[in-house]
Amino acid sequence: MTDGGTLVLDRYNMVYAYGPLDRFERILRGGGIQLVAEWAAPAVPYPHALHYHGEWDATEEEVLRAFEWRRTPLHTEDVQFWSGPQAS
Repeated sequence: MTDGGTLVLDRYNMVYAYGPLDRFERILRGGGIQLVAEWAAPAVPYPHALHYHGEWDATEEEVLRAFEWRRTPLHTEDVQFWSGPQAS
């Protein structure tokens, strides 16, 4: 985002938002995303941080251009989702 905001979607389908939170919430709710019930919300340690280091962006781009990548669909067993506290 040009205003310094960052959205992170992790492998458990949790969205972390940093920056203009009111704007993010408005956009997500407009797209049909709903808050989970309080009992279903995962316990996230506090303070919590996901680190982004912009100084590595150019290196990441360089690595991505250096190889010929082949994308294949995930197998069902590759997909990992958090299924909530009441899952067995």
